[in-house]
Amino acid sequence: MYARGYEAEGLRLARDLHVQVVGPLDGLKPSALHGGKLAVVLGAA
Repeated sequence: MYARGYEAEGLRLARDLHVQVVGPLDGLKPSALHGGKLAVVLGAA
């Protein structure tokens, strides 16, 4: 997930990590990132 204005960086990180799902921050407040502009959410099914 990426903050507004950081789509290119988000897509590059996703490509580097072989992540297929990329999108804007959704459900995370920017203050929760402590200044960060990208977030990687990990989970298991």
